[in-house]
Amino acid sequence: MSSVKLQSLNELRGTLVRRGIPPRYVHRVTTELREHAEDLSKNGDSADTSLGELSILADEITHTYKSRTFAGRHPWLTFGLLSLPFIIVTYTVWMFVALAVPLVALAPLIEDSGLLKALLVSISNVGIMIVPSMLCTWTICRVARRAGLSWRLTSLACLPVLLIALHLVTKISFAPTAEVHGTLQVGLTMPLLGINSHDYGWSQLLQAAIPVLILAGLLAREARKSPQAVVPEVA
Repeated sequence: MSSVKLQSLNELRGTLVRRGIPPRYVHRVTTELREHAEDLSKNGDSADTSLGELSILADEITHTYKSRTFAGRHPWLTFGLLSLPFIIVTYTVWMFVALAVPLVALAPLIEDSGLLKALLVSISNVGIMIVPSMLCTWTICRVARRAGLSWRLTSLACLPVLLIALHLVTKISFAPTAEVHGTLQVGLTMPLLGINSHDYGWSQLLQAAIPVLILAGLLAREARKSPQAVVPEVA
């Protein structure tokens, strides 16, 4: 196979990666194309003619990959409209889980232990700050990458998680009485507008740091584990 064809396949690889196709998938596709072109060369056929225009081929590969999932076929619907209800439901469900398990199910066991009460309150509050952001960010990233979104668009899809985490105020109190076992307070703080600005603090910064750290971690892991989609030279 000619060096021109090898250069063309490397250009195809770069095009697909820039479009958000995972390097592992690009490596497999370009390797198959290289092997196919080698077979055509052995049979005396023109690899350039049989493989067609690489721009058209890139469009076909991108379409095939994205068509595998609903999110790939409808990215604006998935990440523009459906992501917000998903985030709200995830936060709501986890808040009630964090309230119900330690404050209701375990309350009879720790009524006389102030230390255990304080420990459970701390764990519940930290769990509300960290776990929903982790679940939402990881899920959206996973779905976005499987849909063929680039990391730039994947980060944009996670922006609602970051905004909610940056303004959400939650607080669990644990003071079991004959009427109640505890309370859960939920609100929004918007310091730039002066709304509940007194509630803004390190917890909001921690919540907002979670999506950023997960995105950075997933990007680093993919860059480290995914093979480079380099078309090998042929003598």
